[in-house]
Amino acid sequence: MKSCWCGIRLMVGTVGIAGALLGSPLAYAGFDEGLAAYQRGDGKAALVQLRPLAKRGEAEAQYYLGRLYYYEELGVRRNYHTSAQWFRRAAEQGHAAAQYKLGGMYFAGRGVPPDDRLAIRWWRLAAEQGHGEAQNNLGALFANGRGVPRNAVVAYALQTLALANGNELAAENLRAKEAVMGEADLVAAKQLAREMAAPAALAAILDRFMAPTDR
Repeated sequence: MKSCWCGIRLMVGTVGIAGALLGSPLAYAGFDEGLAAYQRGDGKAALVQLRPLAKRGEAEAQYYLGRLYYYEELGVRRNYHTSAQWFRRAAEQGHAAAQYKLGGMYFAGRGVPPDDRLAIRWWRLAAEQGHGEAQNNLGALFANGRGVPRNAVVAYALQTLALANGNELAAENLRAKEAVMGEADLVAAKQLAREMAAPAALAAILDRFMAPTDR
């Protein structure tokens, strides 16, 4: 399931890759079983395996619990409030995909009160870890001036970075911007994108273009 607003993708239905190193061999085995159940569409069996790990603080398990409660097709009743709680617990541990999902929930007001500042906060944290969807969404916010100053150059640069990190929607957004941006702005945007791509550079660059209250 996906939803878009001016170039923004809020939620993507793909499973993704489990990459966290869980605490013990026993815990990891439980996660493998839970993930296998999730991937075959057995949400209830996934809950049985993942919930104990999530309660012990395993961020990857928390992230998948958030997904289970967000999407209804796996046999688990949708509960946006519970989904947001699990995404938050993973996001607070630095889980980039959970930060992206939580940002989308604040943007749309699903399970939490709508709050653009918190959406920006979580999308930014994910973007700084190289999350392409979060980078694309931040770019769309700059393009539309929602919650941040309107800036087509920053928007283009962020979505260039998003495309490099595998976000397909960014390609469409970039084509739309190229049709209306002047040559000087495009040159500046491409240079800014190169600067953003340097290791650990994005946070400092975003600070230049965001008011302190937007960070």
